[in-house]
Amino acid sequence: MFFSYLHKIKLYFAALLLLAFTLGIKAALAADGSGTNTVTPTAAIRNSTGNTLTFTFTAAELMDSGGIGITAPAGWSAPQGINGVVGYTTASSTGTIADVRNNLDTTTNWFSSNHMALSIDTGDKSEGTGSLANTISSTAVANEQWYFNYGAASNWGDANAINLRVGLFLKSSVATASGDLSWQDDDSANLASPLDTIAIPALAANTWHYTSVTLGAATRTSILSYGLRYTTDIGAATVKTDSISPLFDAADSLTAWKSDGSITRSLLNTAGNYMEGSAAIRCAYAAGAGIGTAGQCYSNNGNFVIGPGGKVSFWIRSNIALNAGDFVWKDDNSADFGSPLDTVNIPALAANTWTYVVLSAPNSSNIIQKSYGLERVVNTGAVNIDIDAIGKQIDNCDAILNWTAPSADTLVLSTSAATKHEGIGSLQNVISSHAVNGDYWYENLSIANNWSGYTTVGFWIYSTVAAAAGDIQFQYSSSAGLASPIASLNLSALSANTWTYQKLTLSGTRSSILSYGLKYNANVSARTVYLDDVLLGPGNPTFIG
Repeated sequence: MFFSYLHKIKLYFAALLLLAFTLGIKAALAADGSGTNTVTPTAAIRNSTGNTLTFTFTAAELMDSGGIGITAPAGWSAPQGINGVVGYTTASSTGTIADVRNNLDTTTNWFSSNHMALSIDTGDKSEGTGSLANTISSTAVANEQWYFNYGAASNWGDANAINLRVGLFLKSSVATASGDLSWQDDDSANLASPLDTIAIPALAANTWHYTSVTLGAATRTSILSYGLRYTTDIGAATVKTDSISPLFDAADSLTAWKSDGSITRSLLNTAGNYMEGSAAIRCAYAAGAGIGTAGQCYSNNGNFVIGPGGKVSFWIRSNIALNAGDFVWKDDNSADFGSPLDTVNIPALAANTWTYVVLSAPNSSNIIQKSYGLERVVNTGAVNIDIDAIGKQIDNCDAILNWTAPSADTLVLSTSAATKHEGIGSLQNVISSHAVNGDYWYENLSIANNWSGYTTVGFWIYSTVAAAAGDIQFQYSSSAGLASPIASLNLSALSANTWTYQKLTLSGTRSSILSYGLKYNANVSARTVYLDDVLLGPGNPTFIG
């Protein structure tokens, strides 16, 4: 018997009549299909052999998800696939007899592209217990952001009206030029209208850098968000951040600094003698310099808010090795260290080595300060103490809490039971406004599939927003994750909120397929796209019984 299907169908057989018979036919149509079935010849002699009966089914609609059943009377020859054997049966089609690749009733093994993914790296850090790592994928584009949102406005310190600087550690897996990454801060949430967009200096690959940015003239007393911008599309990279501190004293000037007569203050402005800005402050203790109130080197900076948070950060260096507690940090809401709010031991210091320290100073948060600095507790003899980049740590980057990368979840996959074309559901993809040309969603196959025998792929697709031809493409690859697609096949135009059937011609070498899916090929607008019932054809009819 020869079957001719003039439209795309998914075909199964309950049983096939092979020998001569007068018409014992039952054709079961799909719910969305209708058509006619004819047989030639219409009669045959009882018990005769060598007859060929041709059934021709013509569907008036797309037969994509139904079936045709032709039932032979009991006792008639069962269908066979071997030429010359009684019951030999063949089938052919001018449409598609297709195999089901995925009925898409679940999201199993389906994934989507991700622009950015935030995590904490506990093994690679400059301070604390971890660093904030942003894995930027190849689908990220210029000007995407990742940022921290405060729950309420934060005062970064009145001193910033003068110094206007933020220090932080950065590390990039690829080298960056100045301005490839930018610092941003804002008095509104989500970096919606940044007060500052400041170029971050160049970074060598895979190296931690301490750097700072000089902010603009606007006040910083009501900050709601801060973070980084991927200003230049430099491709896939991982950028790590650690210990972010607004600097209330960049130590670039001796103005307001005081000390005992046996302690000499000076500026260090030669390469290697400062860690940030243009200089560091040196407090040189003579051999006869004292301890306690006689061993103080500090700033008497007047009334200002030192900023938020309970931790003070700065770089410090000694020309001799020091034990923990030989020197202390003090901050005070009165002049000249009269009644310090915090007195904190400075940790042990190796000789001639810059050390970045973060000290707990819980009483200094958002309080009007009048003095801060160093006091020697143990007589160490003559010693030089250098200090730079004094700030309040606002973020130790040890947790992701309140950090977000808005473009991370540009595509969100789920199963929709409400909007489907067949079965119990469809694959739903909620595409956000952050999606761009090149985003994709795909199925990873557990083992390589040989598609060489298939020439077409068919599926139903539905978009809540109309799409022009080529706005969405079908792709397949011999690698997982749709890496290096073999072909990109344009879908035809889609009307909004309408199921559309797509039949595409496969091309290229298809002997080892590990993934397939759809590519968002035009950055038009946010939308939801549904996919259902992916078929590969031509397939083989199934003979049951």
